[in-house]
Amino acid sequence: DYRKSGEKITIAAWIITHAHGDHSGMIGKQYNQFASMKVERFLVNFISDSERTKSMNSSQYGGNWSNGEGGGWNQVITAAKALKADVQYVHVGQVLYYADVKIDVLYTIESFAPKLCNAFNTTSLTMKMTFDTGDTFLMTGDTTGNGMQIAAKMFPNYIKCDMLQVCHHGYSTWGNDSGMIYAYKTISPPVVLWPQ
Repeated sequence: DYRKSGEKITIAAWIITHAHGDHSGMIGKQYNQFASMKVERFLVNFISDSERTKSMNSSQYGGNWSNGEGGGWNQVITAAKALKADVQYVHVGQVLYYADVKIDVLYTIESFAPKLCNAFNTTSLTMKMTFDTGDTFLMTGDTTGNGMQIAAKMFPNYIKCDMLQVCHHGYSTWGNDSGMIYAYKTISPPVVLWPQ
């Protein structure tokens, strides 16, 4: 209803939680399919190549990383250039507004620093969206138990929401199940979305 006749569909902000193929691969490999739309920006916070390499080569966490994992960020940058979209790095504490939605950034890989990243899913963004109706939604991507525990401790009251997207499809928490349980108990959502 907002669009005028003949006008392109506009995507104000495309959130890339992290550069795993099941979260960013579509835009990274098939961005030409979106050329008929106007994509204004991608919201990201990618781990640096140097930190990723250190984690992959560590004796402690190297086994948690696939060879070359996390290199998909360059596909997102390529897609952004082709679509003439900005790439905006988001940081904890930022508040963004798009149409009738307020987005609070509650966790990025920067929150995990200076520790060595234990798994690529720990680089996922966690963002809380508040709609004009007052309803709230917590998008977690594949955030691990470590990341969710940090977010819940940083924002113990504010992380509560009406709807929660469970982390990593409800699968592995990368060695911190207690951190994930702590976060879920803190959030205590009445509705859980479980993408599989």
